[in-house]
Amino acid sequence: MSPGLKNVIIVGAGPAGQLLGLLLGLDAIPVTIVEQTLELDDKPRATHYAPPAMKVLNRAGLGSDLRKYGFLPDGVAWRKPDGTRIAGISNEIDGDDPDRMVALPLCDLARLIYDHSKHLPSVTYLFHHRVTAIGQDDSRAWVDVENGDTGDKSQLFGDFVIGCDGANSIVRRSLFGNEFPGKTWDEQIVATNVYYDFSRFGYSDSNFILDSKDWFMAAKITKDGLWRVTYGEATGSTSEEILGRQPERFRSILPGHPKPDEYKLVSISPYKVHQRLAKRMIAGRILLAADAAHLCNPFGGLGLTGGIVDVEGLYECLSGIHRNKASRSILEVYDQVRRQKYQDIIDPISSDNLRRMFSVHPDEVLASDPFLKLCKDAESDQEKLKELSKREQDPFAVKVFLPPTDHYRQRNWIMTSPEQQMDTLREGLSRVILDQLAETLRDYSSGNLANPVLRFEAFIQDGEPGTQGQTPRSPVVSKMVDLSGIISQSANNSPNTSHAGRENTIEHPTPPTISPQLMMDDVAASASRAFVRTQRTPSQGPPQMSPENDANAFIQRRGTGALRPVRGAAPVEEEQPDSQRHMQVANNFPKRAKIQTDVVFIPQQSSIDKFVVSVWEQIHGGISLDPQSLLEQWQLTATAATATINNAGKIHVPEQLELGLLQAPSADGTLTEIDMEGTFNRSNIFCRKVTQASRACRSIEVIVQARWIEHFDSYVELLAITNPGMSPTKRRKAALIEACNDFGWSEKELRNKMAIWRGYKEIKDAGGWAALVFAGMGLYRFCKYRVGFNPDSMQRLRCLRPRIEVAADTLHPTWRQLLMIVGEGAQRRFCGHPHDWVVRQDGSDPVPLRSTYLEYDPYFSFEQLEHSVMDMSAWGTDDPRWVPPMNAVACVQGMHTCHSCGQEQSEDPKINSCYCFPTLFGSGRRSPCPVQVFRTSDGRNNGLMALCPFERGAAIGEFVGLITKDLQNMDVMDSSTGVRAYQIWQGRQGNFTRFVNHSCKSNAQFQQFVWMSTQRIILVSKGIEAGHEVTVDYSGSYWRGLDKECLCGESCCRYRNAAR
Repeated sequence: MSPGLKNVIIVGAGPAGQLLGLLLGLDAIPVTIVEQTLELDDKPRATHYAPPAMKVLNRAGLGSDLRKYGFLPDGVAWRKPDGTRIAGISNEIDGDDPDRMVALPLCDLARLIYDHSKHLPSVTYLFHHRVTAIGQDDSRAWVDVENGDTGDKSQLFGDFVIGCDGANSIVRRSLFGNEFPGKTWDEQIVATNVYYDFSRFGYSDSNFILDSKDWFMAAKITKDGLWRVTYGEATGSTSEEILGRQPERFRSILPGHPKPDEYKLVSISPYKVHQRLAKRMIAGRILLAADAAHLCNPFGGLGLTGGIVDVEGLYECLSGIHRNKASRSILEVYDQVRRQKYQDIIDPISSDNLRRMFSVHPDEVLASDPFLKLCKDAESDQEKLKELSKREQDPFAVKVFLPPTDHYRQRNWIMTSPEQQMDTLREGLSRVILDQLAETLRDYSSGNLANPVLRFEAFIQDGEPGTQGQTPRSPVVSKMVDLSGIISQSANNSPNTSHAGRENTIEHPTPPTISPQLMMDDVAASASRAFVRTQRTPSQGPPQMSPENDANAFIQRRGTGALRPVRGAAPVEEEQPDSQRHMQVANNFPKRAKIQTDVVFIPQQSSIDKFVVSVWEQIHGGISLDPQSLLEQWQLTATAATATINNAGKIHVPEQLELGLLQAPSADGTLTEIDMEGTFNRSNIFCRKVTQASRACRSIEVIVQARWIEHFDSYVELLAITNPGMSPTKRRKAALIEACNDFGWSEKELRNKMAIWRGYKEIKDAGGWAALVFAGMGLYRFCKYRVGFNPDSMQRLRCLRPRIEVAADTLHPTWRQLLMIVGEGAQRRFCGHPHDWVVRQDGSDPVPLRSTYLEYDPYFSFEQLEHSVMDMSAWGTDDPRWVPPMNAVACVQGMHTCHSCGQEQSEDPKINSCYCFPTLFGSGRRSPCPVQVFRTSDGRNNGLMALCPFERGAAIGEFVGLITKDLQNMDVMDSSTGVRAYQIWQGRQGNFTRFVNHSCKSNAQFQQFVWMSTQRIILVSKGIEAGHEVTVDYSGSYWRGLDKECLCGESCCRYRNAAR
């Protein structure tokens, strides 16, 4: 069965509704978010996201932005009215845990989610649309909406309607009327946002002050020092009375007893708090989540956390339904689990958090409150603190916020295949048995055993207490495994093999190695990822160079071409077994022997191939299609045209273009009228702007001409309607003559131009506007001679259309503004980094990169990097890639000499003389690499496609990521300078080199290169044609013992049966 959800309607564009829309959108599930207001709410409201909430937000790809714009609270403390600390919990125990609590105003989170989701193709926002009614039947649900701008009324249909519209939810009211079971607290709450320096009084970032009268909560909510102070007021007070008493209350309760001129009050809002839970969170195809389903007081943030985890649980259910892994009955589990969590955890704990502040005297609270007693004990016991942090995470009780994923895989409503059931069983057994068994064997001393073997037997029996002693007569599995080879190998690879003295000895660099299972995406469809986890990286010592490279390892590279030829008949020499998985890397390019022949056959690109490559080159080149350049050119032209005799014919151009460029140089090289410093540089800028404007004008020209052909055809069709007796030839003739009169051209001249313009239209129809706008100078020739204009070529362009639009939209965000001249929209389809999208070769729509990994890692996120970043916890500020200069003179003078060509290296192109890899180093700003991440069709997940040809020896890109060390059981690039070994990890940060797959007949390789005393890893081409996948050889050490098969498909494949 195919995925079944066609549309999910979410009512409410608050953080919960948007977060659900983002998660569904990343899963390519169509979503429509309906919001009554004109724009997102700008009130700070809740601010602190506990670890259970952060897990969900990280899963949605929001974690890095949250940490960027928010801050990490240092902890929480309970205090007496005089500020004396009673007990507390420090968040510092969580260190750099990505799930550590983050503080950021809720309105800022809503904006972040909106920025992440608004450009997803499957997410649609409808602002200023008020829901007036809701309905459903057996097959669908719908909402009646009213457009606040036009007053128009319409119906929206979907598979489900989900109410995320807050405490006054119209969705909940449509189901249950005004019935919302629960209570309203008698206490009057006043929430204020104020700038006041609590830290100078020793306050933590979150504080609960306990007192029967002057109780309050003070929490820092923004980086710039804005605090939320929430305090209690007398029951029955009016808003005017509360506002009037605010200065007095602040002076009474706040530390330092400040006067109004000592703080800045930003906002004040009296309100009542509730503890309420809807009768049900599901009614047919209508569901509730977050505040629309339940409310609680804000002390402790359980309402916010519970709402976010509601969203994740609901997403899990809808995703399972969409993928045919679950039936609709799983939504009943969502209702059951989330309501139970509210009743058992959220309601009682949040109520305790509020009562604790005013119901017990602060001097007696430790004796009567077990929770605070535990917090107090944990302050002096690190183990208790760790346990408390994991179990409670302040007062949040992390353990209870579990989405219904467990139910998702156990019950009879799950429709899993036998293969999926087998994979799940393998995963469970490996987690329970194999990990513990491996640890036991590792520590077991077998020196007294001549031939150690492992014997294991498995029995199946009844797990009831009364039957546990009854052992079955015979095992269901009985097997013996020879351990002699394994244990001896472990001994050989023991850390006792010392590398002593390396710190004081400068050795030759060893080539980088890589362990790319998930990272390189060469994943066999039949491999079970969770069944066997093999060690990927050594615990100590730098990687060793393979024997086949020893001879040529330290020969300086004089050039970047002439690679080693492939010897297909030579036998494959495997290395000795080891525990590392290396990728084959070479440091030099041996010259290929010249072949003597009388006839050389050079295959030529077809016309369509040349055209496609020219489009990619224009998109990834320095072309600028910013309409601003046109405006500047028109301004200059208009100013020149209005010059009068009163100004002696001198043209006055805008200030930014007033360069003295209209005067010719004299014979001695000086300007005739203006000779000013910097004229040459300004003339460069002026010429660039005019050239860019001319290029933009050329794009507009072909756009208008293609659209004119459409108008011409439409006019001919109109003549057929108004003059049915006129033959098709005469209709076209009449339209042509009318056009000639308007153009002022002869019929022959217009016919010739029309033939070319029609080619523009056909390219536009097949490849989209982007293919036309970014076509190179060969467009005119291609359309004039029409070589290669056939159905196959146009079908190829149709398949390339989404890929071209991804590159155009992400690299040239303003290019669609040119289309406004012909009435097309300027809204981009794709935003973000060009490699955040995965394209397909069949022409289907690209999908977000993250969605292609959710099956393997639900919390996957990836940050595109231009350069590698340092793991400060591993290396501090010291870069382990540093390589000492080649000689002492260069060190003293601060010069950098290339280790390969011996020339001076510099980031300043005027000084740099090293051109080993000019596209990456020494030539100014790097241009975008013409490659795309694409979805493979043979089970290898994602791969890297070359859009333009890469010559032999040319650099494709630098392998960048997180510079770290000592990672185990993870996919990393291991390298060493000879002084220190380091690792480059691309699990969460990196660039397109992460997606290079393996091939036994690779067309690229990784190579070390030292640039300005820093070692880099470069992906170098062996000669790659446009449209071919970029591959490298992972080498035998990667495949040895790996439980999967090579899928490269080459006739020389060495690892096709590696898993057997």
